[in-house]
Amino acid sequence: MTDRVRPNTATMQPRMEYEAGSEPIAEPALE
Repeated sequence: MTDRVRPNTATMQPRMEYEAGSEPIAEPALE
């Protein structure tokens, strides 16, 4: 689950929530 916490710049995924300091709850919300 380290990839989910890290900003996946390689996959160019919208992980702005994680960079902003949000909780992993934003992952299911994006879907």
